[in-house]
This record gives sequence, C-alpha cells and structure tokens, in this order.
Amino acid sequence: MITFITSVEVPVSNLDKALSWYTKILQFQVMWRDEQSAFIALAGEGTRLFLVQTNDEKRLEFTNTNTGVVHNVIDFYVENLPAFHAFLKQHGVEVTDLQPKAMGFGFRDPDGNFYGAHIDQLSYQYKKNPTISSKV
Repeated sequence: MITFITSVEVPVSNLDKALSWYTKILQFQVMWRDEQSAFIALAGEGTRLFLVQTNDEKRLEFTNTNTGVVHNVIDFYVENLPAFHAFLKQHGVEVTDLQPKAMGFGFRDPDGNFYGAHIDQLSYQYKKNPTISSKV
C-alpha cells in the first residue's frame, strides 16, 4: 500500500539555472543530479522535487473549467505569508496578490511552473500529530 509521496517531477528548461533558483530562492538542497535531472529537497523530511530538463513547454498548473481559476499543483507551507511574499517580490519572482486575511498566494518559478504558498493549519497540525483526523 502507498504510505507517502516520495517526489513530484517538475519540468525545467535549463537545469543549472533551475537549481540556482530553487537553492537560492526556495532554500532547497541538491540531493542528487546528473546532466539533465536532479533531486532536490527542503531541510528535514518531506517530498522531494525531481527537476527534469526538457524542451516540452507544458508547466505545472491547470485551469478549473468551472470557475476559470488557474490552480497550482504544489502548495508549500509558510509560517509568515507576508514576509515570504515580500521576499519573493524583492527577488523578482512573479507572485499573485496577497489579499488581507489571505490563506495563501501563488508564485512562479523562472520556467513558469505555478506554486502556492499557504498557511494550511490542518496539514501542519497533522504533520506534528498524525493521530489528528485528516477528514474535514
């Protein structure tokens, strides 16, 4: 049976540039790499990203055809949304607006992959105490 997600594969156009961005901006660490791909991870436990250099122009996002909202595929837990939002903007990262009382915002890597930064208390609490019910 499946017990956890080990990695999420992310398309990038230039592996060296992507590694520089993910390590500098998002503080990922390179776990392994070859000429066209690399495993990166945040400090501690968790799902790794597998960056794959490709000429395919499809990126991580989708549009909800019911609402027209563009959704990201991966959400990162962030304790201080305003500070992280400001940090990304200062480093020239494309970000969506941070609204008052917002639970999150979106941002893109240099290749256009769309991510979310969220304060998701249920996920955070569940990680700290797996006995908490995941049912909402």
